[in-house]
Amino acid sequence: SIVTVPLEFTGQELLIYYRVDGSLFRAVVDTGSPFLLIPGSCGANTRSKAGCYREQGIPSGLPDTYEQFDGFEGTVEWRMASVTLENATGSLMTNRPLITLGVAGESILGGPGGVFFGLVRDTEAWIRPSFLSQTLVSSFQLDLGTAKKTLTLSQDPWIGSSSDQQENAIRLTLDLRRKYGDPVSHYTCRAQSISVNGSPLVVDSGGGSWNNNNNKPIYVIFDTGVTGMVVSRDLFNERYT
Repeated sequence: SIVTVPLEFTGQELLIYYRVDGSLFRAVVDTGSPFLLIPGSCGANTRSKAGCYREQGIPSGLPDTYEQFDGFEGTVEWRMASVTLENATGSLMTNRPLITLGVAGESILGGPGGVFFGLVRDTEAWIRPSFLSQTLVSSFQLDLGTAKKTLTLSQDPWIGSSSDQQENAIRLTLDLRRKYGDPVSHYTCRAQSISVNGSPLVVDSGGGSWNNNNNKPIYVIFDTGVTGMVVSRDLFNERYT
């Protein structure tokens, strides 16, 4: 019920290796997107970055879609194939023999990260199947505190019901999906406060009341596909007021 996969850390990105119909690919571990992708070409640059596409998989019956990743847009073809995690301890727990995955076009692969291994599990029914929704995985753990980075997938929750475990966890919210129409359940929390150079920028004074200009809560998305922290222009401008 537990599978651990070694990751490669390049200093800028976390990479995971996996096989699709026996062919080896690598992708950025991305807790900010839902889909499992492979490159849709076999050029020298793509091959060195992510792997070589040679018509792996079979047609899924799903129409192509137009997707955006890391600011790059393009067409994605949806196919079905067997997927295994390279050098994993244990086998991937799936509820179907073939996994639906996306074959990304060249325009998407122009991004700095290449392709993505999405770990957002829950999505609306009308978008394409997420990778984790096709498995029995209910939780995952990223270990970044050691030299050997790992991703561990589990059928059981990592956070138990004890008060200590609950208190030491950051509670996530589905507000982006419920209130703002986000089609996927990004791993999101509400910020309690934000400080810039030691000075408080915005503070939650309780009961959903904020001291920023718009009096709206600030949401934080945990995204391993991004280096550093990205803030909206409106929030950035709050520091001047």
